[in-house]
Amino acid sequence: ASDVYKRQAQEGQGAEAEKDLQEMFKVATKKEEAHYNMAKLLYDYNLGLGDKQPYSDWNFDKALSEINEAIALAPEGLYLQLQGDIYFAMKKYPEAVGSYDALNKTAFASAASFYSEAKAKELAKADIKEIIALMDSAVAKFNEPYGKDAVPYLYERARFRSEAGQHREAVKDYNDIYDAVLGQVGAEFYLTRAHAEMQCRMYQQAINDINKTVELDPQNVEYWLEKGGIHLRVNQLDEAVTALEKVLTLDPKNAVAYRMLGYTQIQQKKDKEGKANLQKAKELGDNVADDLLKKLNK
Repeated sequence: ASDVYKRQAQEGQGAEAEKDLQEMFKVATKKEEAHYNMAKLLYDYNLGLGDKQPYSDWNFDKALSEINEAIALAPEGLYLQLQGDIYFAMKKYPEAVGSYDALNKTAFASAASFYSEAKAKELAKADIKEIIALMDSAVAKFNEPYGKDAVPYLYERARFRSEAGQHREAVKDYNDIYDAVLGQVGAEFYLTRAHAEMQCRMYQQAINDINKTVELDPQNVEYWLEKGGIHLRVNQLDEAVTALEKVLTLDPKNAVAYRMLGYTQIQQKKDKEGKANLQKAKELGDNVADDLLKKLNK
C-alpha cells in the first residue's frame, strides 16, 4: 500500500501529497522502508526542481533527515547509497565520501559505488592516490578481457592516472578501452591517447594516433594544430610545417598556427619566413609571438 501513496504523492501537489505520505507511514510495516521511500521521493523531487523553490520544507535537508532515520533502523547498502547521493547533491563532498565508504564495506559495493566515492573524493580535494585506489576497486569488479561495461571506469581511471603523472598506466587503460570496444573509437579518443603517449615518450605511437585523429576528422583545425605540435616536439620539422600550413588553409586567421609555423621555420634556419609568420601572429594578437620576435631581434 505504501507504493500507492508514494505514487499519489509524486503525482499530487503539496498538502494533498503530504497527507498521502503520512498515510504511507501509518500503513508501512517496515518503518525503515517508509523513511527510505520518503527520502528517495524528496531526493528525486529536488533534483527535478531546477531553479524553482520546493514546496514547504520538502528540501534536501528533509530528504537527509528521512534517510538518516532509515539508516538508524537498518544500515543497509541501498540506504547508504541514497545518503551519499543526497550529500553529493548538497555539495557536502566529505560527508558523501563517508556514506559511500560505508556502502563500499558492504555486500552492496559495486563499480558504480566505488566510482561515486572516487568522484566525491575528487571534489573534496582528496589525495589523487586514494582516488586511483578507488578506481582500481571499481575496475576490479570486471573481468579481463574487459567488455564495454568496464569502459566508463577505465576512462575515469586513465584520467586520474594522467593527473597523477602515471602516463604509462593511463596508456594501458586507453589500450584496454580500445580492445573492449573492438577498435570502434573516434578522433577524440586517439587524440587523448596521443597526449598520454607523448607524456611517457611513446613518440611513434603518439604520431600514429594523431595521424588517425586527423584522418577521422580532417576539417578539425584543433586536431591539425595538435599534429603540428607533436611533430615539432619530436623535431620532425617538415611534417610540422605541413600540418600547420593545413591549419592555415582551414583557418587563415589562426594566430597560434602562424606562431608555431614561424617558430618551426626558424628551427629550419628559414629566418625570413619564420619572422614574417611570427609578425602575422603578433598582428593577430598573439603575445607569445611578440616575445619571440623581441628575443630574435635583440
